[in-house]
Amino acid sequence: MTPRPFRLPQALVYWLSLCLALAGCGPAPTPTPTVTPTPEPRPTAAPTAAITFGEGLAVQISGQSYQPKALRVAAHSLVTWTNADPEEHSITQGEPGNRSGFDSGILEPNETFTFTFDEPGDYPYFCRIHNEMRGLVRVTE
Repeated sequence: MTPRPFRLPQALVYWLSLCLALAGCGPAPTPTPTVTPTPEPRPTAAPTAAITFGEGLAVQISGQSYQPKALRVAAHSLVTWTNADPEEHSITQGEPGNRSGFDSGILEPNETFTFTFDEPGDYPYFCRIHNEMRGLVRVTE
């Protein structure tokens, strides 16, 4: 008697083929959403519009603004501010909430304040009463 080669029953081959085929036909995997963190806003410098510097040693306060808003002077210069507005103002070095130097106190209408700028650099200033009023003195050598 000659041994017969082993064969799987045809029904078993059919079921194995069907199971393997169905294994690849399952539901599509649900895509995992990718969470991309929103970057923290970084402080940026104010837009760098060209600054027009006035020349001279006087600033008028008029219409709730410093005129000129920016002034260029040489070191050791005296600058005088005159309050030509009908209301009180101040000339305070720094930014609102961060005073850093000279301060005129409260200037009544028609009063003046004079300050000597000895060191080169930029000196921003503002009005303590009207924080939106800003100015700059740039001192050169």
